[in-house]
Amino acid sequence: MKLDSFDFRPSLLLAIILFFNSITFGQYNLVVAKDGSGNYTTVQEAINAAPTGQTTPYVIYIKNGRYKEKINIPATKPFIRLIGADVAKVILTYDDYAGKMVTCNSTVGTQNSASFTVNANDFSAINITFENSFGDGSQAVTVLVNADRAYFENCRFLGNQDTIYLKGSGAPRNYFKYCYIDGNVDFIFGSAIALFDSCVVYAKSRTTAGSSYITAPNTTNGQAYGFVFRDTKFPANTGTTSYYLSRPWPSPDVASTRQKAVLLSCVLSSHIQPAGWSVWDANTVTSNIYYGEYRSKYFNGNLADVSQRVSWSYQLTQSDSSNYTFSNIFGTWNPCGMSPNSCNPTLLNLAVSNFRAVKNVSSVQLTWNISWPLQGIQYNLYRSSDNVNYTSVYSTTASTDSAINFSYTDLSVPLSGSKYYYYIAASKSGYNTHITDTIEISNAENMIVNASDALNLCGFSQTLGTPSAPQTYTVSGTNLTGNIIITAPANFEISKDNLNWFSSITLLNVVPVSGTVSSTTIYIRLNASATGNYSGNINNVSNNVNSVLVAVSGRTFPLATSFLLQKWPLTINNSDSAGVRSPAVTASVSIINTPINKLYTSDGTQPTAGPIPAYSGKYGQALGANSQGNSWTNVGSTLNRGYYEEFRVTASTGNKIRVDSITFLSDFYQTTSGIKMGVVYSKNGFSSPADSTEFNSGVASTGVSLTLTSSGTFSKSFTATRNDAGPINYYAISLNGPDGVVLNAGETVSIRLYWASGSTGVPRFAFLKDVSIKGLVLSSTPLKLISFTGNKNKNSVGLNWVTENEVGLDRYEIEKSRDGVNYFNIGEVASSNHVNTNNYNYEDRGELNEINYYRLKIYELNGTYSYSKVVMIKSIAETKLSITPNPVKDEMTVYHEKASGNSFILIYNLAGKLVYKGNVKQGSTSTKINLNQLMSSVYSIVYNNGKVYTQKFVKQ
Repeated sequence: MKLDSFDFRPSLLLAIILFFNSITFGQYNLVVAKDGSGNYTTVQEAINAAPTGQTTPYVIYIKNGRYKEKINIPATKPFIRLIGADVAKVILTYDDYAGKMVTCNSTVGTQNSASFTVNANDFSAINITFENSFGDGSQAVTVLVNADRAYFENCRFLGNQDTIYLKGSGAPRNYFKYCYIDGNVDFIFGSAIALFDSCVVYAKSRTTAGSSYITAPNTTNGQAYGFVFRDTKFPANTGTTSYYLSRPWPSPDVASTRQKAVLLSCVLSSHIQPAGWSVWDANTVTSNIYYGEYRSKYFNGNLADVSQRVSWSYQLTQSDSSNYTFSNIFGTWNPCGMSPNSCNPTLLNLAVSNFRAVKNVSSVQLTWNISWPLQGIQYNLYRSSDNVNYTSVYSTTASTDSAINFSYTDLSVPLSGSKYYYYIAASKSGYNTHITDTIEISNAENMIVNASDALNLCGFSQTLGTPSAPQTYTVSGTNLTGNIIITAPANFEISKDNLNWFSSITLLNVVPVSGTVSSTTIYIRLNASATGNYSGNINNVSNNVNSVLVAVSGRTFPLATSFLLQKWPLTINNSDSAGVRSPAVTASVSIINTPINKLYTSDGTQPTAGPIPAYSGKYGQALGANSQGNSWTNVGSTLNRGYYEEFRVTASTGNKIRVDSITFLSDFYQTTSGIKMGVVYSKNGFSSPADSTEFNSGVASTGVSLTLTSSGTFSKSFTATRNDAGPINYYAISLNGPDGVVLNAGETVSIRLYWASGSTGVPRFAFLKDVSIKGLVLSSTPLKLISFTGNKNKNSVGLNWVTENEVGLDRYEIEKSRDGVNYFNIGEVASSNHVNTNNYNYEDRGELNEINYYRLKIYELNGTYSYSKVVMIKSIAETKLSITPNPVKDEMTVYHEKASGNSFILIYNLAGKLVYKGNVKQGSTSTKINLNQLMSSVYSIVYNNGKVYTQKFVKQ
């Protein structure tokens, strides 16, 4: 069976234009326009204004513009429909990524990185570009659909890794019609049912040669369908990246259901790997995968060569393909019935994607691709040296309807100290011309500083007398006329090699070569001489470029004392020793010899140097990938999450403990080939793939810190050693720095030790002996928090709390959240440490959202902490304030009510920090503000004229 395919007959043009005009001017409920000509200037404001519980579409029309905002459709608002004026010119974008730090101890994560999130059923979008602009190097979701019956027509999805994430309870359904989707790793993934009908899926070139994956389904147990691509084109990219059509996510084991992806009458190109499909890893059970194709063909019309497809994939018959009908895939849901014109043939838009420029020594290489290829599209490339006066430097016309990739080499580079600006105009008779954003190539002095998260490094944790573990950022530069000079703040030290350190009274110089500094790693550590909290800014500066500050913060703790809490000798069995077990922990045996963790103790049958028993005083515990020690090839020299032994520590009734470290003896038997170890822990029993924290740091027998490298999915691994006579090498692994892992009564921390070996010899065992857990038994906190309240004042929130019986307390840290989930520190108050009644207050003068959440983080003197209840404060701010332009590059004009003698303007960054304050001229109704000193981000502006008005703006 075949659904509607592309139909571009000219006779359809007028009808289609009339249809979209009728939507634009007669069938919408709200209008979003950046220039203020609609009901709202942001998409999220319009969504917030939409009613809950709709049973018919609520249409929001979006005028052309780039809307940089993180957008969420809440579950209470079904039937939201977004319609863009022009898919090439309505761009909803944001730049979060999975590894971005939310707090010093947590990251955004894959799901929360989404630029656009749909949590409500019956959502639809037409003529809209969705984008995650973070770039390459991390999971960065463009659109997350966590709901049922989502419909996308004539939309673009721009991203890299994890562009589209489709999930939800039950068997959620999604339909994509005439859409363009690009990315470079697993960029269509999730557990939902999804039909991609007459779409373009563009797997982009990566910066290095190699292979990657287009889809990664995680099909739910019992679900008949996964991802289905019908009449969809998979055009080639311009680089050397080849692609598998799919790999299962995660790897299905013997207990998993099938991961499903099917291509029906799709058009493939040469960048698809001949094998077609891939496993996740060596442990994938391929019988639990259903990957299939029906009549795949090339762009020249010939059937694709499928002779080298993996043996466990399927070539479907016509009878098989006939099962993929709307009613079979979607059941009672008919996405084409969402409106009278849903699923009708549509006129493709002109939409240029991935416009990029790279400056070489004597030329500039420019590349781009078209989202929907059409014959006769003319591309005009324009260049300017002042961003005002442009001239055409290149023109080309697509000779076929499959020409998707274009490039031009400009044999000119900007003069020293100057810049070139480029844009493309794509045009074709009968279509709206698409003019791309302008990109810039610079030959001026330039310094780039890249820190982990918005030029902010936090969470340095130092034990007094020993420097903290280092964190890093990078600096680079081009056309420099002087050194990059780096200065550390007080109590911090910086280094280029992690060996020679410079304090705040000395300068670190990075010297350019012929004006260029290649990406250089700068190490930073906390090394204070007294306990306390420390913060400051690393200053990076060079000639004729603005200085760049990297904020750093951390805490220095007193010397901690740890005691033995629990020990597993592993000389007789895998039980812990009752003789040394602290009463504060419960008895425990290690987890080994199960199909789940895939490590097994020796069966004693391998007598290379005499039988190696499972347990002995000489060897301790002997373990391998099987009981004969001859299947390490299943692991190899890369750590694998499936091969571990687990130790569990549980606080006994009435006790509270802190687990600081795990120590052990370990060596390998008869091999030094690729032998590695890794350690992770969890307080939730490794309930999900993300529920795994790697160890903080470690030392070996010599007392020298372990050299850590990445291995597989582990960012921290260390090289093990060989000793055939039994384990003698001692390792001490810190789990969470000075804070340790705190367990209340009944709580458990699970610690997993991993081994890898690249040897295929027989036997090859890992030895393990004297596994010990060290930490402290903590007294319970006697504090009584009588009350914690908050009140909205004119321009602030006042927080008050009352306590009794303060014993052994250190301080109260005040934490704030904008969403009730992610909290950040805004201040602290020292504890009185009185047993009688104590009254405290704190005033938050930072940026206030409509709803603000607060909690107390209550620290004891021993470093442990607990949380108070959460207080929610509503703040309704007036919005009679306008800004132009928005987004703004250099200078903006603020239009406001007539200023009195004491009117002023404040600007806050996303963290609530004041970054600008200025008085407003009496009697004025507008004020110009220069923003050159602000970095690119989202800010909030506050105008105070006796009344307070707030508004958000974007600094480009």
